[in-house]
Amino acid sequence: MKRNLLYVLLAIGASLITLFFVRSHYAQSASVPAFTVQYTERAVNYTTNKTIYKTGTFAHRSDGSAARVDINHGPTGEINVNRVIASVPQQRRTVVADAVNVKTTFPWKGNASQLQYNASDATCGATAEEPVLGYGEFLGIKVVKLVRDSGDRRLESWRAPSLGCYVLWHHIDFRKDDGTVTDYSEWAATGIVMGEPNAELFQEPQDYKEVKPSEMEQAVRAHFGKECTECSNAKWKAQDDLYQRLRTSPDSTQ
Repeated sequence: MKRNLLYVLLAIGASLITLFFVRSHYAQSASVPAFTVQYTERAVNYTTNKTIYKTGTFAHRSDGSAARVDINHGPTGEINVNRVIASVPQQRRTVVADAVNVKTTFPWKGNASQLQYNASDATCGATAEEPVLGYGEFLGIKVVKLVRDSGDRRLESWRAPSLGCYVLWHHIDFRKDDGTVTDYSEWAATGIVMGEPNAELFQEPQDYKEVKPSEMEQAVRAHFGKECTECSNAKWKAQDDLYQRLRTSPDSTQ
């Protein structure tokens, strides 16, 4: 069954951003220089003629820590801000939902190199399924262009080897069996600043309530008048179990 892209982007609340950093592929290794990226993302559904827009900031410290701020602009004017902080010195990842003043903290025991994303080679992890399309520059940064086509969707991403293979641009087309594009999503960096990022991006709220991942998702959706009917399914149970296990035993497998 094909994914309804607009529903995914609308309903995620804190869910995908939680999964994104729990098993992070954007947090980089300590060998990557410090930088801050501003970005935009637009998702369009041609069937319903709806558009969802997102802006945000990604920051990477020289010690390997990373922070991300997503500002989701809903189709009816609602704005939802989610933040994720992956701290190497503090050995934890924190997901913050400012709309409802809650956070989910995952203890993490390891080092920055474990957060690396295919940064060990100049092709940024190209495979037979996702080959190199070409090379170029984006915002003055050299990139390697990769493409993955699985029939029902095509993803092209431009990754920067000098930034730990951070993705500076990507475009996804979702297609019917006859090849007709039904949805698309395009993410693009709009500005890059090298150097240590603003320390405020890494500040965790001390007065927010600590909750399980499913409870955060339920709270965020309820805030915007939506229900999380799937918050009790196997995916969310697995996330809650991981959350509980890591808080009890940070040395357990993550």
